[in-house]
This record gives sequence, C-alpha cells and structure tokens, in this order.
Amino acid sequence: YHLARNCEQRGEVHEAIQFYSRAGRYNHAVRLAKESGMNTEIVNLALRAPKSTMVEAARYLESKRMFEDAVVLFQKGGNIPRALDLCFRAELFDLLATITDTLTLRKAARPESRQSGSGAAGEASASLVPGSPSET
Repeated sequence: YHLARNCEQRGEVHEAIQFYSRAGRYNHAVRLAKESGMNTEIVNLALRAPKSTMVEAARYLESKRMFEDAVVLFQKGGNIPRALDLCFRAELFDLLATITDTLTLRKAARPESRQSGSGAAGEASASLVPGSPSET
C-alpha cells in the first residue's frame, strides 16, 4: 500500500494501480484509474472491489457512455434496478435478457423448505399429537 502511494505521488500511475491491486486496495486503484482516464482498467479493477466501489465505478462509466460495462458493474454491485433501467435506456436487450435469466435462476435455486412446521421442529410437534404414529 505504501509503495503504491509513493508511486502515485511520483506520477507513476500504472505502477501505483498495480501496487494498490496487489494490496487489495481496489477502491484506490479505481479512483486513480478514473482520475487518469483509464476507463478500460476501471472495469477489471472494480470487479474485484467491494460492491460500493463497483456501483461508484458503474456511475462513472455510465457518465462516460460506457453503458455495457456500467450495466455489468451495477448488476454485480447489487443495484439491479439501475442495471435494468440502463439496459432499457441504452437498448441493451441482450444484457437485459442475461440479467433476467440470472434473476430467474436465483429464484429457482431458493430452497422451498422455509415453510413453518417443516423440519425438526415440525417433526417434534407431530410426535406429541395424540393418535400420531409415534403414540401407538
């Protein structure tokens, strides 16, 4: 991290970004890439960053009209409504389909066993009911 700061202070942007990345300080790497206009680097860095940094980078890329990259970062950053809205506004229907497919798969993968009365507690209460199989 300190080496990255020294490189940044000396104007060695590429090296600073590399060292910030190695130190896991992706928010600093993204910030420096934005300040330096390294738009293509921002996506790769932001994908490894915390979700808040992803969304911040997505907003920046949206302002630069890099809509496809912005949609990906909004989605991965958890701002699905913004990703969907941008897909419609920028007519990115392939990405829209990808997002909806992902959401459909997530919904289908959710376990249905969250109903009350199921599981060990439900089995225990059934064994206390008069006339149940465990009472015989």
